[in-house]
Amino acid sequence: MTGNEVMSVIRQRASDIDKLNLTDSEILENINTVIRYLSLVLIAKRSPVMIASEEMADYTTLPPGFHSFVGAHPAYTEGNLIRLYDPTTTFAVRYFQSMPQINALTAVLPFEDIYKDAIVEGALMLCLNKDEFDVSFENALYEKIAGLLP
Repeated sequence: MTGNEVMSVIRQRASDIDKLNLTDSEILENINTVIRYLSLVLIAKRSPVMIASEEMADYTTLPPGFHSFVGAHPAYTEGNLIRLYDPTTTFAVRYFQSMPQINALTAVLPFEDIYKDAIVEGALMLCLNKDEFDVSFENALYEKIAGLLP
């Protein structure tokens, strides 16, 4: 699933096929916002989809998208580094990671197709929301995304 496919569905649902109200960059920004929200919701639900594993040594830089450790490890974070309690060894670290954002509408979204509807609906809600200071809107968005998850 690419950003263009999601954008096409968003434009249809927003009745903006002629590109009169929403720009491509605005839609891309909203898709990326939903990717961040969806990542946080899935991490909060402890979804295995968000778990990555990597062999690490002492003073290894945190991997991109690192959120938190999964389980107990003989390690801790110090700034943007992984520190080991025993610096002479390496071990496999399991961690939750946020999915990367897309930088172009031709890019493939980092989620499987089963999350397409959640991404489309979330981005559509953001596109149609004009009051950026309405805090209740973000709460409703989190609840809607969580409700659309398989």
